[in-house]
Amino acid sequence: TLKAFGYKDGVSYPSNEFEITLNPTLAPRTEFSTTFSDLVGDEFSLDRFRIGIQGGFSGRQLHTEHPYESGQAGGYANGYSVNTILNIPIIITDYTPSIKFNEIVLVETGEPGTSFGDYGFWDYVIVEASKDGVYWRRLIDGYDSDADPAWRNAYNSGAFGSPDLIRDRQINFAPHFNVGDTVKVRFRMFSDDLTVSWGWMVDDLYIQKDPPVVQGIEFTELDKNISIYPNPTTGEFRIDFNDTWQGDVNCKITDIFGRSVYTNVLDNKSSNSSHQVDIRDSNDGVYLVQLVQGDKKTMKKIIKE
Repeated sequence: TLKAFGYKDGVSYPSNEFEITLNPTLAPRTEFSTTFSDLVGDEFSLDRFRIGIQGGFSGRQLHTEHPYESGQAGGYANGYSVNTILNIPIIITDYTPSIKFNEIVLVETGEPGTSFGDYGFWDYVIVEASKDGVYWRRLIDGYDSDADPAWRNAYNSGAFGSPDLIRDRQINFAPHFNVGDTVKVRFRMFSDDLTVSWGWMVDDLYIQKDPPVVQGIEFTELDKNISIYPNPTTGEFRIDFNDTWQGDVNCKITDIFGRSVYTNVLDNKSSNSSHQVDIRDSNDGVYLVQLVQGDKKTMKKIIKE
């Protein structure tokens, strides 16, 4: 908090108080990636965003408020913006696409026929970058729920965000910046005075870097009769089979880069068994539990914290 004082004839005249947020700037990199479950502290500065768990989703993501506040409710005359800034400056290379992430956008749509920058294009989300932290250039035009038919339907019906609404997005630094420039990246959402919706969610962010690939086998979602809990975990968790997958089951746990941290054969000859797994010696982050028996293959993402 900043407050100034002036003096005249021995009388003190205080100014209004101003809130000042100091964002750390970490060492620049040519690449960055996060699942938002593997962060250690200062990577992002958050202004009415949060990084955390949301009902219906696995792990942690970057979220606006759900639902977000209207400008009128917040006492703003002409709407307002919220944002989150990556505190790690990115040294731009010729890698393309520059930025990749998954997202859900449920924000008020504009009037029919309007586009970003027009009056009547109401709420929007946008990704921007800056060399000095003062002047921000858009890397893509602002967009709303009209950017995807499923988002539009969800917005019109007043639905909440859910995993089936996740879509991927790819953005380039060029032609807005040149190779060799060092920039900060921010995610910003604007809300006008009135109508609101669920908001914005971002996950699995990769900047000038390829997402990891689990090699060798294509896995299905976890069988409904197999339970892995608790999740998140401190490193000890259980795998339960409920009248399913009778026989030995190969269990392998890898980090998101495919590096193995645990392997074992689980004895499930009764088809009803419970097995304790311990990966406490591994670093906190996201791990993939892979279960294989013959042609049956299933996988579950877990969070160690």
